[in-house]
Amino acid sequence: MPRILGVWVHAWDVADVGAETIAEELSRLGFTHVSMCVRYVEERQCWPGPNILFRNPRRLTYTSEESPFYWPVSEERYSKLPPPLRPRTSREYSGDVVGEFIEAVRARGLKAILWLPLLRFEAAVREDPSLAAVDVWGSVADYKRLFLCPSRKEVRNFIAVVVEDLLSRYEFDELELDYIRYPRPPVTYAYPKAVLSMLACLCPHCVARAEAAGIDTRELIRRLRAYGEEVRELINKVATYPLPSDADFTTSLLHDLMRILAEDPLVVRWLEFRASLIEEVVTLIRDKVKELNPKVTLSADLYPPSASWLVGQDYRRLGKLLDRVKTMLYTRQFGASPSRIPYEVALGLKQLRGCGADLIVGVGSWPPATVGDVVSDAEAALRAGAHGIYLYSYGWTPKAVLHEAAKLLSGSLRGVSHE
Repeated sequence: MPRILGVWVHAWDVADVGAETIAEELSRLGFTHVSMCVRYVEERQCWPGPNILFRNPRRLTYTSEESPFYWPVSEERYSKLPPPLRPRTSREYSGDVVGEFIEAVRARGLKAILWLPLLRFEAAVREDPSLAAVDVWGSVADYKRLFLCPSRKEVRNFIAVVVEDLLSRYEFDELELDYIRYPRPPVTYAYPKAVLSMLACLCPHCVARAEAAGIDTRELIRRLRAYGEEVRELINKVATYPLPSDADFTTSLLHDLMRILAEDPLVVRWLEFRASLIEEVVTLIRDKVKELNPKVTLSADLYPPSASWLVGQDYRRLGKLLDRVKTMLYTRQFGASPSRIPYEVALGLKQLRGCGADLIVGVGSWPPATVGDVVSDAEAALRAGAHGIYLYSYGWTPKAVLHEAAKLLSGSLRGVSHE
């Protein structure tokens, strides 16, 4: 199995620092793979955390543009798409940032990965809300992070054209899919029943597809609404919330969710149906890769396996289509437990068994994570059987942390102990 030490970089890192400067630095540090976003989403850099870009000579803070493309797209290629789905080239970074990245990285012997967010597309959804993934009440299913519905023909055409454009334009090593999922409900203090009732997508297109698949959507909608209404009725009477610090209460609520899923085959069937639609989209992309450049590795950024069902990602289904799975297990930045890392890795490897896909773990390397935190999380993943480590991200990570962690992890990947 390959041993990978990778890092995510943003297009503004490449444009502001310089592709050759970044490639030389990462090669010297022992990195093997570099992923750059070729289109991105509106996002405050770097959050949560100090909101400081540590490696950017041009700016200390940055909120990225909304859904920009970082290569010179041809209007003619995308002319048959509905206007909301046509590419928006970057207003801040003109030229061909993607091409510069690929040339510089490959010249240094590193693998050039094009990191491609797909179904999250705020500008398109705002322009045409009918494209959105929605919940059982018809509400757009996330807050600010707006997702396209994967069952829409227009959305699949958009995905196919973007993938074709990249594969026909560039020679690169790997296509990395991101946001190839449904949104997760934007809730914090939530009963699991309420979360279940907010899952997407139940737009008219998905309802029609579900009906054709033999799902009684009227009864499904009734049950999902009833789960949410039950929670609302309870909280209106007694305002008791499942705080993460109350392990006993949250455990009891999760047990209740387990009972629901065990007793409600209709909801389980719908959850499987949602996963099948995501599988169809990834199949479309895989077929394009095989047709246009079968040498390109196909990977995807997936939710941790314990929660992937919430967003319609099934490791067992997708592992048969992908060469590589990347799962993000960020700890300090989100107050998550490092003890979760070996559990998620073991679960992911179990679900990928027999598929042939590698499992790579993404580790958060920005503050408040220290060098010790980064290395500890990464080595826990490797001991559990992960095939490689990715750091998020180049621009978010202080230079001292990036350099020292890379030195230590390069040794770990070679089997060298630092104890």
